[in-house]
Amino acid sequence: MSITLARFKCFYGAEGDRVVTAIDYEGLPAIAPEFDLSELRAAIKDSQQNEQKYRDFTRRAMSAGVMGYFAFLRGKHVTYLGRARDQHTEWFPGAEPRGS
Repeated sequence: MSITLARFKCFYGAEGDRVVTAIDYEGLPAIAPEFDLSELRAAIKDSQQNEQKYRDFTRRAMSAGVMGYFAFLRGKHVTYLGRARDQHTEWFPGAEPRGS
């Protein structure tokens, strides 16, 4: 089975506006077939604590099996998606799920 990677980011504004930007990184790795949550968490931690560059995070996330993600800035979390319906929701530092 072949999967085509869409190399773009899409941003949606509060008023319904949308901006699409290309991801121009050459040499991105293949998306790993298995979702590796421990590797994803390590990449997230490096971004939060060590100011890891977005490009490096992207490479690590793909190598950990992430095929896409949704960032909910007002909801203060990001949900990462894997190939086999795997998902992980990471809450921003200090944020909690509603109802907690």
